[in-house]
Amino acid sequence: MDSVRFLWELGVEEIPSRYLDALTSDLMAQVTERLQVHRLEAGAVKAAATPRRLVLWGPVRAQQAEAREAVRGPQWRQAFTAEGEPTPALAGFLARVGADRSEVREAVVGGRTYAVVEVRKPVASAEAVLPQALAEALAAVPLPRSMRWGEGAYRFLRPVRWTQLWLEDRLVPWTVMGVESQPKTYGNRTDAPEAVPVAGIDHYWALLPTIRVMVSGEERRRHILAEARRLAAEVGGVLGESEDLLQEVANLVEWPTPFRGEFDPEFLAVPDVVLTTSMRVHQRYFPVYGEDGRLLPYFVAVRNGVGEDLEAVRRGNEKVLRARLNDAAYFYREDLRQPLAERAEGLHRVLFWEGVGSYRDKVERMTALARRVLPELGLEPAAEAWVVRAVALCKADLLSHVVQEFPELEGVMGGIYARAAGEAEEVAEAIAGHYLPRGADDPVPSSRWAQLLGLLDRVDTLVALLGRDIRPTGSEDPYGLRRAALGIGRILAEGALGPRLSLRALLAEAAAVAEVPATVADEAHDLIVGRLAYHWQDRWPSEWVMAAVAADDRLGSLPARLERLAAFRRDPGFEGWVTAAKRAARVLSQAAAEAAPEPVLPVEAELWAATAAATAAWSDRPEEWGRWWEAIPRLAQAVDRLFEAVLVLDPDPAVRARRLGLLRHARAALILPADPERL
Repeated sequence: MDSVRFLWELGVEEIPSRYLDALTSDLMAQVTERLQVHRLEAGAVKAAATPRRLVLWGPVRAQQAEAREAVRGPQWRQAFTAEGEPTPALAGFLARVGADRSEVREAVVGGRTYAVVEVRKPVASAEAVLPQALAEALAAVPLPRSMRWGEGAYRFLRPVRWTQLWLEDRLVPWTVMGVESQPKTYGNRTDAPEAVPVAGIDHYWALLPTIRVMVSGEERRRHILAEARRLAAEVGGVLGESEDLLQEVANLVEWPTPFRGEFDPEFLAVPDVVLTTSMRVHQRYFPVYGEDGRLLPYFVAVRNGVGEDLEAVRRGNEKVLRARLNDAAYFYREDLRQPLAERAEGLHRVLFWEGVGSYRDKVERMTALARRVLPELGLEPAAEAWVVRAVALCKADLLSHVVQEFPELEGVMGGIYARAAGEAEEVAEAIAGHYLPRGADDPVPSSRWAQLLGLLDRVDTLVALLGRDIRPTGSEDPYGLRRAALGIGRILAEGALGPRLSLRALLAEAAAVAEVPATVADEAHDLIVGRLAYHWQDRWPSEWVMAAVAADDRLGSLPARLERLAAFRRDPGFEGWVTAAKRAARVLSQAAAEAAPEPVLPVEAELWAATAAATAAWSDRPEEWGRWWEAIPRLAQAVDRLFEAVLVLDPDPAVRARRLGLLRHARAALILPADPERL
């Protein structure tokens, strides 16, 4: 197979950094797919991008691969005469497709039989076909938003300004979105803003460093990180690294030039998190920390290109940061003038949700829910008081200047202000961490008090909004209810609250407090368990999670129970357990609940004794399930023998009630850790 290299560059106005990686990946996938469709694929296509260009390259066939396609002619009964000779209809068809009678075969299409021949598809050169394949790929790329420019009807994420398509050193004639392919490119805006001639693929790659373009995003990230670490080390510091910030900055520049700046050490009197958030959010700077973890009065920024006067750029960035930090310091000092408890009095002015009330209403619901739930945890009176106090103060920082400027610091600033006001450390911990986990990849807060406060907050949000018919639909979840549901599940299952809380009971209490229908608690329960099962799907099958929760919805013991179930899965008696439980369930689904009277027949007595043994062996501690599991084979066999020896659904009502009662108790013992019907 002869192949040639292609290179396509699409020059555009600056693409927002948050879209660049997905756009590059999607375009590469579409190009790969269209090359296959057009029979040009010869190897892996690669892609890279800067804010101003998308570049794809790789091998393609010099000409399309040979292929044949089935062409349908007349129906079979109309293709031949009674003597077996071709009819005029068939003869005309064969002449049209260039085939002879020996190539005709039968094919059934849509219930009818046709005369069909295999015809060789035309073969065209890569130069003739590649532009069409690339145009189709570009049109198929999903765009988060698009725009038109000039007088044309073209739409793309940003206006297209130049393009070039090469096969080795041959420029392929092509016009894409009104722009003609030409042998030229542009460097970064700072160092090489004018058009630069290109003579071919190898020349293009050699040219990029001279015009200060680093087309690989991964290369830009490595360069920024290495240089930024070096600059931080020069002042005895350690770079405050952030993968999200690194990704964003790398997607903002074509030729990254990291440099170090500094700010007045007096600003270090402000909490580090306020300063670093101002640096990262407003300026996209990397902070620098000392070996002891304390913030140093330095930062690392990244400029695009080399330019002529880096010192002037440094002074300009320091001046801008000084103004930002002045604002942050002012906001912080102003916030300290009013204790957090006083600030909380204004929560009635902040709407939580239309129809659900203000944040004061939310805090009151959370307080009522806490008083209902806390006794279940067995906390000391002082600990209960900490939780109630944390609930009262946890939303007060929404009214602070710093949080209004930096919403991502909600909770964090509440913890800082609580400590400044002399609140108990447990209260401050709870407030500071109760928004965690913010996403699926975030950890559950380490503080037990933050876990409990976060649980109360999310349960109230989920139940209150579901109760007002606000719910996620399809892929849309603008109110973050799926995120809240996952947070509830993870806090209960991964946190340190213990196995005493029943999820269904917790949600029922929340529904009562929020004055919403009890069915809302069931809906919330299903959403939480479903999100947790999805989150854990790489560890345990979803049906395992569902089966375990169906038997016991105290999520605090769920991970341990799932681990034990996975161990039981390898035991030879596993299938017998599942079969016995399912067999019992099928019969019991046909009957109302019955008490378990004294057994009469020996086979009934055997089932009753096996049930009692399994029940007695049970423990709430999953690590002690071994004794229960040892009793299960006997119970499973007793269930089987009951079905073999007698008719469970006996015509005599008294006999039927006795046997159903025995079977119901047996099934209850079988499903203590999980309901096998869900497996």
